[in-house]
Formats: sequence, C-alpha cells, structure tokens
Amino acid sequence: MQLTNYSAASPTSMVFDPTSPSAQSSPGQIRFYVANSIDLWGTQNQGASFTRLALPDGFVRPTAVEFISNNGVNALLVGGLLTPLTCDSSPNGCVISSTQSPIAVADSDGKGNLSLLRYFGQGLPNVWVAQLVYYPAVDVLVAGTVGRSVWALYDVTSHFPQATALQFGLANNDSQPDASFLTNGTNLNGTTFSRPLNKYGTGTLTIGGTLPIPAARQFSAVCCSSGRVARAAALSAMSRSAATPAICCAIRAPTRPWCSIAPTPTPSTARSRALVRSGKMAPARPC
Repeated sequence: MQLTNYSAASPTSMVFDPTSPSAQSSPGQIRFYVANSIDLWGTQNQGASFTRLALPDGFVRPTAVEFISNNGVNALLVGGLLTPLTCDSSPNGCVISSTQSPIAVADSDGKGNLSLLRYFGQGLPNVWVAQLVYYPAVDVLVAGTVGRSVWALYDVTSHFPQATALQFGLANNDSQPDASFLTNGTNLNGTTFSRPLNKYGTGTLTIGGTLPIPAARQFSAVCCSSGRVARAAALSAMSRSAATPAICCAIRAPTRPWCSIAPTPTPSTARSRALVRSGKMAPARPC
C-alpha cells in the first residue's frame, strides 16, 4: 500500500529503527526514517504521519540514512553535505569548520525519542555522502561519497559515551582513539557505569592525546600489536608527571580481551619512566 501521508520529495534512502515495538505486540508503531536530499523525515507510527527532523547548522542535502543498534548504542546516522558556518570577505573566508562533518548522528532512547542531530566523524573531506552502511559484527561504518571514493570508520560504537564496552580492532584494524574517549560510560539519562576496554584482532591500538584525568582513573598511552608494546607519542609526556601512573595491561587473545581500565595503585615515577625507556610492558594480572 502507498503511504500517502508522505508527500515530500522522492526518497533517496530509508532505514528502519530496529528497536521499534513488535508488530505483533504493538501494531502500527514501527519506526523508520526517510532522507530525500532536501529534508530528513521520521515516522513513529508506521507511516501514518511524518515529522521533519532538524539538521545541524551547515548540514545540507541529507541523502543517506543508517541506524546503529549495537553495544548499547542506538543511533540514527545521516549522510549529506556541508556549507560553511560563517563567511567573510577575507581570503579563505568561507571555510568548513574542523568541528563539522558530512555525517550527522542522533541518539535514540529505544522508544523513538531522538536527541538533536550533531556532527559525527570529523576528518572526512567536505564531500557529499550518498550512502551509509553499518556492519555490526565488526563495528564498522562505511560511507560512499560522490567523487571521493569510500571511507570507513572503525570501532564506531566506542565513540559513544553510552557504549557498553570500549572495543577496538574487531575488523583487525589499527585504532588510534584519543584518551578523551576512554572513560566510564554515561547512559542517556545521565547515570554513569563502569565499562571494560577490549582489544581484539591483529591490528594496533594506539592511545594518544592528553587529558586531565583524576588520579584514581589515570592510565598510560600504549601501542599494542601482536603481543608487543611500543611507545605512543603521548606516553612519554604523560609519564613525566609524578601524578600520572602508567597502568599497563598485557594484550590478550581475541577470546580473552584486555583487562578493563580501573582504579589501581599508582606505581612509582621511576617505574613509569623505566617503562617508557624500555618500551616494554609490565606483566598484568589476569582479567
């Protein structure tokens, strides 16, 4: 049957919300989203009515939609194109901000309520994202663009504070998360929870960046690959501080992932510096 209550432009992409109520237990409440390269629309009642969803400032041509429901994350993703947030008459006065991205995301509470869309996946070129596909088994999002090939974002759900676990390398990929992502989890209602950091596969995990972390939660930045540990650029700088402990946890096989990052007694500064000089890692207690 034709959904006559949708009267906007021709759809370019549609996706169901897999957290919708069962069609048997709650008939007529299936949720899905429609992009048409002009606007983004959503329905919470199986197409009986549609609501236009607000896009972030500077985000235009919403063309692709995808939905993530994995690792504690439920989120709608939208692919489109960018326009500058500000312009002036100076040379290069109209530029795309580094905070912008041609992919936007909105968190879903599992009941059809979405947060405001925000930019997601900074670092992509300003190119029209025409297709998005998420593969939950390896936690990878691929974006098909117009004129700039295909781009992949690995370890996708680990970029969300509500992710149940921080997981890296499921696609045997190298990972370079900033330390700011490696925190306890926070549910959409604001409650916090502990979560593990799991390293999988044959790729390299490099933790970089600097972040003022409470003493009980500080950790070292290490690079792990095939059981070996090399120094990350941030490790030396972090370990110079007597207040910064170096918590090292041996890499595990895929079936026995890393120990979770948890409060631990602060080792001596000398020991932290010795780890930096040697590039070796102290034996870890079993997870």
